[in-house]
Amino acid sequence: MLKRHVARGEATFADPSPAERRELAAVIRLWESAAKEGSALAMHNLGCLYEKGRGVPQSDCEAAHWHERAATVGLAAAQFALGFLCEHGRADGGTADGRDGCSGAAFSSRENAAKHAAKWYLAAALQGDAKAQCNLGVLYEQVLVTIYHVQIKLSTSYHILDTTQNTCTIQRSL
Repeated sequence: MLKRHVARGEATFADPSPAERRELAAVIRLWESAAKEGSALAMHNLGCLYEKGRGVPQSDCEAAHWHERAATVGLAAAQFALGFLCEHGRADGGTADGRDGCSGAAFSSRENAAKHAAKWYLAAALQGDAKAQCNLGVLYEQVLVTIYHVQIKLSTSYHILDTTQNTCTIQRSL
């Protein structure tokens, strides 16, 4: 019901009705149960909810926790999501306090954030995720090349992978 209303523009996740809140709460309980049983997709879905604060309190740390659990078992969408959180300083990709993806400390530098983001973008890119290929290429071009003087050929190779999937954003930057 909630999905149907959102698709028709009758509701948003920001203002669900009481019935929609109950429905979302039931879905969250199902995803939590499935995540405990090892479902990477359920883990990733929970990460998305925490990232946006949909039906749960917004928490980058919780989002990173769930995305990293799914990412470590190979779900490309979760790898991309965790890379994005790391790139934007919203997760550190570390487990210093035992919580996946969030040690509680901010990145000490853009360099550190870029390293962690690149790790997760690369994992997703190698599985053919076009958004990860694009972001990895841009990351190498804008950040890592400057820091490490990485050869631009590496950056260009991800741009080429991305353009084969008809992602026009990166085609313009070649």
